[in-house]
Amino acid sequence: MRDTPIFFLALFIFIVLGSSGNAQGYTENDAQGLNAAFRGVSGSSEKGSIVFIDDKVLAQKIKDKAQKQISFNLVDLRLETDYGLAHIPGAVNIPLKKLKFVAEQVFDKSEEIIFYGYSEDDKAAVNSVIFLANKGFKNICLLQGGIKQWKGLVE
Repeated sequence: MRDTPIFFLALFIFIVLGSSGNAQGYTENDAQGLNAAFRGVSGSSEKGSIVFIDDKVLAQKIKDKAQKQISFNLVDLRLETDYGLAHIPGAVNIPLKKLKFVAEQVFDKSEEIIFYGYSEDDKAAVNSVIFLANKGFKNICLLQGGIKQWKGLVE
């Protein structure tokens, strides 16, 4: 039973909303569970939602954006020096420490924003997603595995 999607969805809802029924949004304590247990599963709270995507989905989104079929923001959460060495085409660099101060000035809360960090264990990337969901951003995605899993071209 543990391998069924219903179990994971129920567990996800339990972790996101909390066992006490508190629906205030995501907390820092949810970061490890969200990142490790729910890759590929969507989640939401009263404040915002989080979707995990893989590199194939992102590659298609980048292609669609280039053809002006869709619009989204792609944000590299790594350090500026690492961004300078290589990043996914079209990404802007806003490390977590800066994101907390500029997010509401830079992004509209209804825009799609796709974040990525170093790897699947990148707590800064998960914390960014949690932070923005708690701020009321409605359409947030996190690239599973970060740039480490990206199989496309880099700039």
